[in-house]
Parts: sequence; C-alpha cells; structure tokens
Amino acid sequence: MKKILAILLVLALVGISVISSVKSVTNPFSECAELFIKSHQEAITSLGGAELASPMVYKDKDGKDRVIVYGVKKGEEIIGRIVVNYDRENPIVLEFAELVPPHLLDVKEEIFNKTSLEKNMAFGNPEFIYVFPLLYYVHFNVYDKNQAVEDIYFFWNEKRIVTLTDIPDFPILVNDKFPLMEQATSESYKILYDVPDYTTSTNSLCNNCGPVAGANILGYWHKHGYYYLQHDWDESNGNGLITCLWYDMNTSCIYGTPASNFRSGIVYHANTVHNDYLGIYHFSTSGNSYPEFSDAVSEINASRPFGILIHWNIFSWHWITCIGYDSQYGNYICVRDGWGDGTVYINWYNPYLSGSISIEGFNYVYPSY
Repeated sequence: MKKILAILLVLALVGISVISSVKSVTNPFSECAELFIKSHQEAITSLGGAELASPMVYKDKDGKDRVIVYGVKKGEEIIGRIVVNYDRENPIVLEFAELVPPHLLDVKEEIFNKTSLEKNMAFGNPEFIYVFPLLYYVHFNVYDKNQAVEDIYFFWNEKRIVTLTDIPDFPILVNDKFPLMEQATSESYKILYDVPDYTTSTNSLCNNCGPVAGANILGYWHKHGYYYLQHDWDESNGNGLITCLWYDMNTSCIYGTPASNFRSGIVYHANTVHNDYLGIYHFSTSGNSYPEFSDAVSEINASRPFGILIHWNIFSWHWITCIGYDSQYGNYICVRDGWGDGTVYINWYNPYLSGSISIEGFNYVYPSY
C-alpha cells in the first residue's frame, strides 16, 4: 500500500510539474492577438471563427526584432494580418488589416518583376521590415555563386525598389518600450463601411494619394445624396474622380498634395461646374493640427469620413482616409490606407510617437446644400 501511495504521489507531482510548464510557456503575443480577434468580431464580422496562423517576426532596418505579424485564417483562407509589438511584458496590437501579410505572399515574384539579375545571380531568403504605421519593406541579399554581392530593399506598399536610407527609422521610444496600453474611452464602435477603398495604383499619376483619399470621401458622399460628385460608371475604381481631383488639388510630382490643397481641391470639385462635373453643392472644409481620439469619434458619429496626412520624413508623406473608430478593446481608428488593404485598424496611442513618423492632422469635410 505504501508503495502504491508513493507512486500516486510521484504521478501527482509530475502532473503538477507538467501543468506548471505549460503555464510557463504561454505566449503573450498570441494571447494579445487572440483577444483582439475575440473583442472586435462585432465590428469586423469576418473575424467570427477566425484564428491565428503563420507568425513571423519582422525587424527594423537595423535588424532588431520589432513586431510579430500573424496571418488571420478562416477556414483555409488567410483573410487578414495582425501586428503585435515585440514586448513580452506589454504586447499591444498595433495594426489589423484585411489583407494577407507580405510573408505569406510570393514576394520574390513581385520583386523579380521590378528588377533584373545578371546571369548566375539569385535572390536569398527575404527578410521583412516593419515601420509603424502601415509601412512594410522587404530586404533581399543577391548572391553570385553563393556569395552575397548586393542588397535590395523593396517598399512593399508601393511596389518599388528603394535604398536603405529611404526606410524610416523605427520610432524612438522611452527606454525602448511602447507606452502601456491605454484604457478604452468607451465600449463602442462605428465604421462607415460604404466609404470606397480606392488605391494609388488605379492610375499612373504621380503622388496621387491625396486625390485618392479625396475620392474616397467624395465617393462616399456621392452615395449619400450628392449625386453629381462622381459619375456612376466610375464607382468601381474611382479613376475618373481621382484624376479630376489630382488637378483640382494642384498635386505636385515633387511635393504631393499639401493639406491646404487637399481641402481647397475638394471644395472646388464639389462647388464648381468644371470638366464633366456639375458642382452645384456647398461643401466646406477645415483642418485640425492637434487631433485627439475624441475628434475622430465625433466626426465618425456624425457619419463624416475625413482625410489624415501622415509623414515619415521630409520627402515622404501619405494621405489616408478615416472611416471609423473602435474602442471595444483599446482605442483604434479605422482607415482606408490607399494601398487596397481593406479596413485597417491603427492603434491610436502608438502611431505618432516622438520619432520619425507622425500624424500631421485631420482634414474635415462638411457637406451642405
């Protein structure tokens, strides 16, 4: 009997040890991403029944681990990506998008079409670089007979070759840490799903992200009683409206579309008869250089999408369109990013850290007769 009790005691201790070891290897990154999926299924219905798949660590330009990017899988299909900052003590979902992450796509084929290799040269394995917010790069070593002879850097969002100096530095953080997750201001959300998702690849006009964001906004109002802002035949890709706005905003191939041009171009297009557009309305605009999350909530609650200008160095600016907010777990703004990524969530408390990346302001559009 004593022998049996001793065996049972040993088995019990082994069981406790196994349980403890399981607990000790829990993954805070995947737990954070899974909580995001669970918490936002009401706003993003496609997340119902979704699970994480194929995580990959993305680095900064200096090779330091910065984020973990997960595929979001539903059935056999990858329906999105989730980005979690690489901090075991304070994992935060920085971004969600309804698009397959680069590491689950054939990046070699994409880059091969943009460059040419000499005979006997070959690409090495890709290394993935992430710069918050939204910016993805791919690094390849080029080999000649097993010897690395060249580095190629590819700006994934815009599908073009860049240099290492073109890639922004990862935002400078206090003690190299992200701030602790802020508490949500409320348990609510609102997303204007019918805002178009036009892209900069629609036409060949240079620096066309401002006109694309403007077309997203005016395409939305076209559906909501302001019929003459856009032609019906143009609703699918917005190419006609984007082209017209490019000229209305006096977009430059050198400096793009400044905020003042963005706003004046929208007003001109909506209120002035020109080209084939019957501008008979009374739209007005304004800018907000120091926006708060509550400002985004107010505009979206009034069902008004608006433009956001971000920048990551003196030569690199990009317009995106805010279409919603979600504060069910954390505070996120929901945007169309101009690169065709569907609905994109950006963690409000991390996009404009005191580094090389910042949100330059909100640009509101107010329609009226």
